[in-house]
Amino acid sequence: MRLFEVEDDIVTIHIDTKLLKKYAPKPRKSKIDYGDSVQYLIDKTKNGNQDAIIKSIGIIKKAFIKTGSTTYEQLYKRS
Repeated sequence: MRLFEVEDDIVTIHIDTKLLKKYAPKPRKSKIDYGDSVQYLIDKTKNGNQDAIIKSIGIIKKAFIKTGSTTYEQLYKRS
């Protein structure tokens, strides 16, 4: 499975939340607990928030580039 799949002029985006949890940047510790920002990003992505989807795609894209993968299967093997 790839991040983007095109079939008959329809583009489908596949975002794996397990990999998003693994590769999302961890926030620095602060005096105020703001909750789990990665889970918040995942929830917003699942609800279809456009900004969250764009940020999630960026995180997964960086993981693909970092590991040299082109599919999720390769990314799982290399991580």
